[in-house]
Amino acid sequence: MQNKGPAERKTLCVNGWLSLSRRHYHSPSAGTITPSDDLLNAVGELISLGTRQLCCQLNRGARSFDMAAQNLLEAARLSLSAEKLRQIVEGEGRAVLTLLHEGDLQPVWNASQCQTSDGKTRVYMSSDGFMAPTITDQEKRARRK
Repeated sequence: MQNKGPAERKTLCVNGWLSLSRRHYHSPSAGTITPSDDLLNAVGELISLGTRQLCCQLNRGARSFDMAAQNLLEAARLSLSAEKLRQIVEGEGRAVLTLLHEGDLQPVWNASQCQTSDGKTRVYMSSDGFMAPTITDQEKRARRK
């Protein structure tokens, strides 16, 4: 492969813009490749994973993408347009839905890790914990005795 020289690549990270200089190689049969992009996991990613996560987190509490972009500027000093922030948030949402539909979105724990003192497994499902029982009636009676 023929060395085509260095080329700059910019990525928006949580701490601001990061500029990398990497070397490109080309051959008529394989086309142009940049081996270091594979090592850096930077192929096609203008916005880093950490920045995308921050965009999604700040968007959750905002009434609009304009407000989320303003929150991003104030919280992390990262300047993105409301439209770019919308594209990031919706893209991450689509990625999660794709994982869900393909069956690849799994919890990092399983019920066997959630055992009570009597050996049973228990997992509470609630969005805020309100009205979620913390102990069973049988456990309450045992405590009262």
